[in-house]
Amino acid sequence: MVIRQGRMVARPGDGLQMVEKMLVLAEMQVFSGASSDQLAALAGITREMTLVVGETYFIRLAAST
Repeated sequence: MVIRQGRMVARPGDGLQMVEKMLVLAEMQVFSGASSDQLAALAGITREMTLVVGETYFIRLAAST
């Protein structure tokens, strides 16, 4: 299990279970007001991935006018 800033964020090897994914999602400000059912739905479609420091994963595109 990996703990960062007092929170569980990952467990190497077998991955996160549904409840663990829900707990991680609930820690994120954007999902902090989500219900248990909403968190379960989100956790069901999430996938784990390894992130590399310095890599770009998302690019914000300018809004078209």
